[in-house]
Order: sequence, then C-alpha cells, then structure tokens
Amino acid sequence: QFKFRLTWQGDQYTLANSQNITVSLYREFNNITVRITSNVGQLFKNGQSTIQITLNNIGDSELNVLIPNISIQISPSLIYSIVQIDHLALSQFKPGDFTEILIRIDIPAFDQINISVSILAKNEITEEEVIFQASELFDIYDAILEDLFMGFFTLIMISIFVIVWAAMYIYVRKTIKRIETPFEEPTKVRPRRGKYVSVTELPPEETEEKIEETSTKKPKKPKKPKKLKKKKLKEQKVEEKEIEKPTTDLDSLLEE
Repeated sequence: QFKFRLTWQGDQYTLANSQNITVSLYREFNNITVRITSNVGQLFKNGQSTIQITLNNIGDSELNVLIPNISIQISPSLIYSIVQIDHLALSQFKPGDFTEILIRIDIPAFDQINISVSILAKNEITEEEVIFQASELFDIYDAILEDLFMGFFTLIMISIFVIVWAAMYIYVRKTIKRIETPFEEPTKVRPRRGKYVSVTELPPEETEEKIEETSTKKPKKPKKPKKLKKKKLKEQKVEEKEIEKPTTDLDSLLEE
C-alpha cells in the first residue's frame, strides 16, 4: 500500500488543513505453464512422431509471446519442423487461454531423447519480460514386428505396381508403333519362263534355228565355262550329221 498526504496551506478565509490518502498497490501475476507430450503413447526407432507443446496462461495478466523467442532444443541434436502454431493467440495471450504448438521429428535409432522448450513473454502494460521453461525425457522403443511387416508390404506393393505400369506402357508403345507402320506385301518372285531341256531331246529343226540364233548374237566376253559350250556344239553337229546320213542314202536309192 501507498499513503499520500494532501496539505492545504489555507488563506485569509480558510485555515490550513491536511488529509492522508491510502492507495493499495495492484501487481499483475505473469505465469504460463508449458507441457510437452507425444501424440502417441510410445516413440519408436527409425520412425516419425509429432510432439505437442501446450501453453496455458494461468496468471492474471495479458502477455505477448514473441514468436522468434520460442526456443525448442532436442538432445541428441535432431532436426524438427513446426507444423502448427497460432500466432494471433500468442500475440494476445489472455488469462485462462491455452494454445498448442505441434512439431514433427524424425527419430533415429536412439534409446532416449530430451526435448527442452523456452518461451519469452512480455507484459505490454508493465513492460516486464518473463521466461518460462520446460523439458521432457522420452524413451525410444524398437519398432514392432507388425509395423515393419506393414512397411515392407507397402513397399513391395508399390514396386509391383510400378513394374506392372512400366510393362503396360512398353506394351502399348509397341502396339501403337505396329499399328502406325504401313503393311508391306511380300515381293512376288517372277516364275521362270520355259524349262531347261537337253540338246539331245530337241528336234532337229529347233536345234538348227537355235544354232543360227546363237551365231547371229553378239559375242560375249570370254568366260571360263566356254569349253562346255564348245563341247555341246560339237555334240549337236555330230547328231545333225547322224540325222542327215539316212536322208542322203534314201535319195541315192531313189535316183538309182
């Protein structure tokens, strides 16, 4: 409490007078509770978890929680990301209000982790700055066999889906390519005209005509298999002579 004395010196009409006034002093109570919990009952190794930081103003003053002055430390040193925070509620943190801050962390193969939170708040009326701190130790457990099986099963199903999709894509591309390529008919082989007949089987008139035709044709360049042709010509001449002999004998007999 504060006591004030008011004094009046008086004048020619009024006597001097004084009066005491008592003023009670009101002091605001700045207090915030910080609670750190996990969104699940247990934390597992090589997994991801969300940590919930709950702030509650249990004092009787309105505080301004400065966002840059919220410090979160995890030991051993881990990287975290803030996924939820209410900036408006923290800037006007009234008595009885509470808000939540959610952070997400990837948990490696550790046995324990310690999370520490430090918050700096300011009373805008009295310009007081107060710091509130809290820490929590979490035990890390080995992953359950069912969770590992589900993780591997999901990975296998995704890989099978990717393989099937790739095979279907390749098959469709090949089918489209076959449809777009024009249809080519197979080349028809021209049948050979005539057939090969030995000289002895030819009648004599045809052989003579063929010999004349061959003589009228231009001579070709000499080739190695020419000897065979000469032999064939000799055989043809011999056969012609043999054919002509009986005709000459008949003529002589008729003349006689």
